[in-house]
This record gives sequence, C-alpha cells and structure tokens, in this order.
Amino acid sequence: MNTKRRIIRFFIIIVSVVSVVSLSGSIVDLWQKRSILRERESEVSTLQHEQKSLNKQLQDAQSPEYIEREARNRLGLAKPGETVVLLPNGGTQAMTSPQQGKTGGASPHWREWWKLFF
Repeated sequence: MNTKRRIIRFFIIIVSVVSVVSLSGSIVDLWQKRSILRERESEVSTLQHEQKSLNKQLQDAQSPEYIEREARNRLGLAKPGETVVLLPNGGTQAMTSPQQGKTGGASPHWREWWKLFF
C-alpha cells in the first residue's frame, strides 16, 4: 500500500509541475499578445488621425477656392481684367540690367515699379 501511495503522489506531483509549466507559458504568450495588441491599437489610432487629415485635405481640394488658387499659382491663370506679373528668379540682382550695374545709373525700385505698371 505504501508504494501505491508513493506512485499516486509522484503522479500528482508530475501532473502539477506540467500544469504549472503549461500555465506559465500561456501567461507569457498572453503578455506578448497584449503588447502586440497595444502596438496595433497605436497604429490604428495614428492611421485614423492621418485619414482624418487626408479627408480634410480632400474636402479642401474639392472647394472652388482651392481650385481657383491652384489655377492661379500653378497655371498662371487670371480672372478677366487681371494682369499676371512674372518676376525672374534670383532676387533683386536679376531685376537690374548689366548696363545699369556698370554705369551706376540704376534708378530707385519704386521708379522701376512705376514704369512697369504706368
């Protein structure tokens, strides 16, 4: 009888150890999956914010004001009666002619603008 009890105790101990090891593995897996879930929730939140921003940009892009602004800026179009003025790139250096720079007879900027418009 004594050996029978030892065998039963040994069997119970083995089953308990296997159960503890199995449960601890499951707990570790659960923690890992929770961290993955948090990462995915963060990504979803970021993507939802980005989607809201893109929807707002789309809504703005479909407005007549946006279309008019882009036509003016990118295509150089103007309303009837308006004049389009294109300035050369390079700042104020490009606005003075080489002859004026050599002779020193450059007129003031306000006079150049006056000549341009009147």
